[in-house]
Amino acid sequence: MAIEPLAPMQVIFERAKRGGAQIIVAGCGVGPLGDTWLNSSIATILRLADIRVYRDARSRDYAQQIGVDTSLDVVAEDPAFTWLASVAEQLPEHTPNSERRVLLLGLRDFPYHEYASHIPRSEALAIRDNYERVVLEALTQLVSKQPDLVIRPLPMCTNHFGADDRWFYRRLFRNQTALAPALDYSLLGPEMPPLDYCKAFKRADALLAMRFHSLVFGLGLGVNSVAMDYTLGKGKVYSLAEKFDVPLLDMKDLNVEQLVTSLENALDAQCVSSISMKQLTFSTSLLAKMQELEK
Repeated sequence: MAIEPLAPMQVIFERAKRGGAQIIVAGCGVGPLGDTWLNSSIATILRLADIRVYRDARSRDYAQQIGVDTSLDVVAEDPAFTWLASVAEQLPEHTPNSERRVLLLGLRDFPYHEYASHIPRSEALAIRDNYERVVLEALTQLVSKQPDLVIRPLPMCTNHFGADDRWFYRRLFRNQTALAPALDYSLLGPEMPPLDYCKAFKRADALLAMRFHSLVFGLGLGVNSVAMDYTLGKGKVYSLAEKFDVPLLDMKDLNVEQLVTSLENALDAQCVSSISMKQLTFSTSLLAKMQELEK
């Protein structure tokens, strides 16, 4: 991304190159792009790499757009898919419960500074405010129709950089008395081991995914998912949902009726199949490129 924290990453790559290390950028997204000097830093980091494996074709296109020779570069799925497939046998099978269905949330604060810098700030804030209003109203409608529905907010990021989702959820649901009986805050305490988060996905009947890796986990673990594109059609969430044919809602014109219908369809649908190791190419692509490098 075209953001200032690129600086230490560029320094690390430059020192590695001076030290003669082989450098691999693997499972990488590129974008959104931004100011020329930040795009130049992205290009420098990518050019320093001996191997580049992008997580979607759009990322490779962005790299080419900023002057990187991508003719020998590879596109493969996000490497988290490979890890999820590798731990699948350690996870319980999903057993649907018609009385206490679970809606998992993979939401985040809208990062308009990074993803909506190309539009006026007032418009970006209007998108953010509408998104939060629509989510609250849609969930309230769902709970009124399905009083036994359990809503579980799950934080895909618990770091300061990238924004800790636990703070966002607690702010979003503060004073929401109509939703309070349905909300399960058990995932919003101390950070847990990755497998525990995987188990939460396996227990879910549907997922509302805004965080990129919440959608990765939903697809990798076989959860009926609805995606919200906070990248405004320019980035990773859009590309992933498009690739796997996931219902995708655009945050620019998000509305309550559309969200309620999408979530009801996901809750009522049969469980989708998890993505298997046979469908994945990340490991084989990376291994092939490393073998080329050794030659």
